[in-house]
Amino acid sequence: QSHTSCIEMGNFQLSTVKKLVQFIYTGDYDVPEDNQTAEAPQTHPHPTGDEGSGTQGHPLDMPPASPMSESSAASVLLEHIWVHSIGDYYQVDKLVSLANSKVKQLLQSHGKDEILAASLPTAIEEAIELMGNKELLEILAEAATVNISTLLDTVEFKSLSVMTDFSISMLQCCVQKNQALATELEKTKRQLCAVEDCLKAQNEQLRRERQSLQVLMGTSSCRNINCSAGFMCYIDPGECILRCATCRCKHYSVD
Repeated sequence: QSHTSCIEMGNFQLSTVKKLVQFIYTGDYDVPEDNQTAEAPQTHPHPTGDEGSGTQGHPLDMPPASPMSESSAASVLLEHIWVHSIGDYYQVDKLVSLANSKVKQLLQSHGKDEILAASLPTAIEEAIELMGNKELLEILAEAATVNISTLLDTVEFKSLSVMTDFSISMLQCCVQKNQALATELEKTKRQLCAVEDCLKAQNEQLRRERQSLQVLMGTSSCRNINCSAGFMCYIDPGECILRCATCRCKHYSVD
């Protein structure tokens, strides 16, 4: 490269190289969402391999098994992973950080998207092959945690190079435990709402009974002019208001 003044990038997709160049000139890169044609799959070299030969490469630039429009969140996720790869390979730290931030933003915006969740195993496997990408793996791990129930039902996730029978069994137990806890939590929430409603009703009844007592303290006779009996009264348990015991006339609070 020092003799030819050229950098060999034949092991990366042309679209990925263009994003690197765009970043060098603008400090940012775009992932087109209207490109319906996927480029031919190529391979990235391992960051510690021979830059020119690509003989130690691995398939980091493989598009999804079922080609999808790049407008889908899944394809965009892989685009960012590939940009991360080229940035990591050429040690462009700011590009790596930018790609990580774009991945994180995408996953936060579409964390429960089924298509995106289905693409996570591919993205995780590619990220595992990269060197020094702990932050990217943490971002993907967080997204996988959100979709763990769905992922554990897929062969792709169970076939990840970092997965073992023990880890799969452990995750399945964790999911079952979390589901049981979630069910118990919902039950507790319903019980709490019922208790709060009951307490609210009791407080309202107590307030109205206090009002009735205040009315009683300021009342010496029935307000019904046709009721000549001595003022005997009671608090109606249904309406929580003061009534004359003789004519059942209601006596309201002045407020």
